[in-house]
Amino acid sequence: MKIAVITLNPGVDRIVYLPDPLRPGTMNRSTHTVMNQGSKGANQAMMLQRLGEQPTYYAFTGGAMGDFCESFTRD
Repeated sequence: MKIAVITLNPGVDRIVYLPDPLRPGTMNRSTHTVMNQGSKGANQAMMLQRLGEQPTYYAFTGGAMGDFCESFTRD
């Protein structure tokens, strides 16, 4: 069976790690951040791949963020 996943609006998730709980109204410095592709379509395609399928993933991308998103889905 062939599976195609289409994402019209790919996104980027950024996770910020703090050494202590967030303190509103004060300076909160992160220890590090992690950025990943984060659209629903990309998540579905990656999960299908982990389950042994070979989905074809289509997305509209462009510029630096487009290159970043594409880096997660290249063979």
